[in-house]
Amino acid sequence: MNNVLLVGNGFDLAHGLSTSYKQFLLVLKKWGEFEAKLKNAVKGYKINEEDTFYIYLINAKQVDMNNINRLRDIIHRNSWIKYYCNCEAEIDGWIDFEREIYPVMELFEFVFSSNYSTMSQGGEFGKACIDKEGFSPKMLRTARLWRKYFEVSGSNVVVVKEPYV
Repeated sequence: MNNVLLVGNGFDLAHGLSTSYKQFLLVLKKWGEFEAKLKNAVKGYKINEEDTFYIYLINAKQVDMNNINRLRDIIHRNSWIKYYCNCEAEIDGWIDFEREIYPVMELFEFVFSSNYSTMSQGGEFGKACIDKEGFSPKMLRTARLWRKYFEVSGSNVVVVKEPYV
């Protein structure tokens, strides 16, 4: 069987392929469930036609599980994927992804331009503390979604610089 890569401007969607941003995000949000069903399909277990992931599983025997394992690692480490899976935005197309970038950039711009006091902390990474009053409700919600970099607690937003793993 030959593989064909289709790129751009709705050609894939016009031909009934399940490649929309909304479908992509669904797979990311339910990655654990998808991966388990994919592994079963690769083993030859029957695929239910009503399954949410049916369209992705029908060609599972051609899937290289090493690539799936690498993809799982990327998904779990990627802050943007975590953000998009939890931001509760309605994402149907690329413009919706772009619209959700703005609150994140607004938050980081606010943090970088703020005066903050450095808190003394033991350990390998530093923390900085910013008074929560200056944050809009949307910035606080966004900060809570970026737990790798922010802790919202009490009257402060703590900026955490984690070491790279």
